[in-house]
Amino acid sequence: MRKEIPYEIIRVPYCSSFRIFSVYTKSHSPEYLFLSCLHRTLCLRTRLLLSTPVDKDKTSDSMADITSYINEHFAEDITIKDLAERALLSPYHFIRLFKKQVGFTPHEYLVNTRINTARYLLKNTGMSTKDICFQCGFSSESVFCNAFKKNTGQTPSTYRSDYSIPNISLATNTPLADAWERE
Repeated sequence: MRKEIPYEIIRVPYCSSFRIFSVYTKSHSPEYLFLSCLHRTLCLRTRLLLSTPVDKDKTSDSMADITSYINEHFAEDITIKDLAERALLSPYHFIRLFKKQVGFTPHEYLVNTRINTARYLLKNTGMSTKDICFQCGFSSESVFCNAFKKNTGQTPSTYRSDYSIPNISLATNTPLADAWERE
């Protein structure tokens, strides 16, 4: 046999004033009263949690961790879902907070990081455009060239010819070449 719970002791916790549900004694079962109390408690707790302000330091630290992660792993296949999971946020909320904190969407930040690395490699190395493309994390040369041109206004080969550091070869009959050989 089921033990009856006295209606007078069923109360809703976390309310400013505890309410006794003795009013419902004739029309509702104890299970209904219990579930009503539980529902009300959960609603109040949820409202309380949603109304608490977000700690901006924690958000800033989280976004700094994400930007560091992007800077270290930009050549890998990174998705918004992966980044949002690292930040313990939903993808939608993560994109909003990232843009607010960093000034770019996560995708824009990732593409800018890849393009800046490609610019450096084009200027300072003799690597082929194809090698640079894949080393920077782009999925194909056409995606790389389109993103590069959109970002810089130039194709990678034009950028390389305009900005690369020329190889300085020493002529054989110059004072600098003679000094170099003597050492």
